[in-house]
Amino acid sequence: MNSKIYVKSHDLTDYDIGNAFGIFGFHNNIVAMKILHNLYECNNMPYMIIDRSGYYKNLIKVDDVIFFRVGIDISLNIFHVNNKNYEERVITLAEMFQQTLNLTDDQVSILIEALLDLYSNKYDTSLSLLINSLKTRQSFANAYESAKITSMIRLLYPLYLNNGVPAFDKGCKYSLTNINLSKPIILDLSYLKSIEAKNLASLAILTFYLYNMERTIILIDSINQLVPRASKQALSVLNLIDQLVNENTTVGITASSIVDVDLRFINRLSTLIVAENTFSHANINKEYQLKKNEWLLISNRLPEPIIISLDPSPWMLSDVNDDEVLQHMKTLGYELEHEIIINKLLITTTLETMFKDKSNAIADLLEHASSMLITRSEAINILKKHEIQLEECETIIDEIIMHNLLKELLISGRRLLHITHQGSIILSEYKLKRGEP
Repeated sequence: MNSKIYVKSHDLTDYDIGNAFGIFGFHNNIVAMKILHNLYECNNMPYMIIDRSGYYKNLIKVDDVIFFRVGIDISLNIFHVNNKNYEERVITLAEMFQQTLNLTDDQVSILIEALLDLYSNKYDTSLSLLINSLKTRQSFANAYESAKITSMIRLLYPLYLNNGVPAFDKGCKYSLTNINLSKPIILDLSYLKSIEAKNLASLAILTFYLYNMERTIILIDSINQLVPRASKQALSVLNLIDQLVNENTTVGITASSIVDVDLRFINRLSTLIVAENTFSHANINKEYQLKKNEWLLISNRLPEPIIISLDPSPWMLSDVNDDEVLQHMKTLGYELEHEIIINKLLITTTLETMFKDKSNAIADLLEHASSMLITRSEAINILKKHEIQLEECETIIDEIIMHNLLKELLISGRRLLHITHQGSIILSEYKLKRGEP
């Protein structure tokens, strides 16, 4: 092909990028950092990155970017409403939970009823109050509804793990409502350890920007992890992106390979930025032979593809440490703390959230069940040592099993209890926050 246009990445404008773009290939995060930095530096176009991996924090070395660790420094306050008109918020929450947890329609109906009951009594609610409300409903439900509620409670609990409570409720020093949205922002989700928590956080951030519009670029890192290829839940994320684009927000997505991304997302993009290794999956003419450090930009706004020349080596930035992040944020007027201090000061652990004043007894039981198989009688004796009445012990053990912290095994005709993977994580969090080995 005769007409090839070569540009350096700093020559790109927001017009070239379009209102919906995707960056696909190895080092996609480096290309994204370079492009977003240049658009901010040259066109004063702020950006916001939903960072699943924690890689983008290195941008603090080149931009006055606001960097927050979700669940450590900043809460998303997903349950908060500003006025008495909470019905719209309930529908939004139900859609986010359905997308994140793959709830059935029956479970969504139960969730909506539980949320409406909570909001009718107070303006704010929380994960803990929601789960308690579901447990209350379960006590009056028939067998079919009770099974649906039990399943939904189990699905909700991964949201508690590793900073989930302060991420989605309140508890962190900052929230999205009290930061400067006209500056570049990175929201680091890597401190949320469950996939479900990261996905819910991503949807919450996108929804917040939809209702608090600033002219900006939103970059969704690793879109294939938020919405796997051919996922049934893709439509709600696509609708969110469409609404953002219609409100004059530019939305970008990244993935290591275009083949990992749901085709419905690819079809929404006005601009593709691809490395040569993705050509075969993107149906790109092989006549474009890219050299090292070159990427092809294809846009429905441009008559011809253009080739971006980008040397990634200056952007392979060394990882910044906590002290550098804290000092950088201090210069921007935000006082953050080391994670270890936050963990000690915070936070009600998942186990405390579930079992309140009985959490120490439950932790003791989980500790025993982590090292050996124990009978139900042995479990009861462990709980009785913590002055829990016999009649209550059976109920507590059933509740622990329902929350998937213990599993009951049938071995040689004996019913034995052993800790689950989720139980191990929750026990580790409880011990860590108390400085136990």
